[in-house]
Amino acid sequence: MQRLTTIHSFLNNEFALKKLQYLSDCENKYFRDLEPKLRARIEDTELAVNILDERCPQPVKFDIFRRLNTGGLPLNDQEIRNIMAQPGVRILLREMASCEEFLCATNGGVKDIRMGAQELCLRYLTILGYYDWDKRDFREYRGLKKMMDRTILALNDMTEEELKKILIAFRRVMSDCYRILGENSFCKPGQKKVNKSLFTGWAVIFTNRRPDAEIEEKNIEHLRDAYQRRLEYDTEFYNAITSSTGTRKHIVISINRIRELWEEYFDTIA
Repeated sequence: MQRLTTIHSFLNNEFALKKLQYLSDCENKYFRDLEPKLRARIEDTELAVNILDERCPQPVKFDIFRRLNTGGLPLNDQEIRNIMAQPGVRILLREMASCEEFLCATNGGVKDIRMGAQELCLRYLTILGYYDWDKRDFREYRGLKKMMDRTILALNDMTEEELKKILIAFRRVMSDCYRILGENSFCKPGQKKVNKSLFTGWAVIFTNRRPDAEIEEKNIEHLRDAYQRRLEYDTEFYNAITSSTGTRKHIVISINRIRELWEEYFDTIA
């Protein structure tokens, strides 16, 4: 779209040519200023276009975007997903990443430059949707990147009311995370950077917990202390949140370790 728009704008004399590598004689010229033979050559040029209509599977469109994503500043995975998302889904992810509860829970540590914060929110929704609580494992696992693509497509099919419910639930989860875990709760010991695995693990646990305000208030400090000890001394847990964090094995380890902590101090999870 950007390339086609640029060609259209040039043909309508909306800008002059700049920083040309070869045709130095055309520098600073508008389309109207070019020699007739050059204008004719541009106007007669045929563009080869492949149209992806409604019959093209959505996952294929994601793959094509990634393959064609070359030159200039390449789009990252979340920027490509944003292209495929419906307006309501774009609004949802943007509001999740900018709401006060999220900013407090992460201590402002996740910037949305190039949609980094929105991708983290989508990661949470993806793992939440694919994780099986009874089996303590994924119902299916196709690679985190493809699962996040599929989550965008699933969100596209939701109503405005369903998307609003997701935002309301997320804000409540972030508020509870901040209240119970405190600042820097998603960071490894001695660090200020938000760890994606800790964020998604705790967010998934808080989404599915069975709240009891009295028990939670009584055991908050015990949970925080046990959490820090586990981060420091549980080697398998630490490795799971440090390397290859998008693999099935490490996602499951990180969620289940956090879940064990919660169940130890706050009974079971619904």
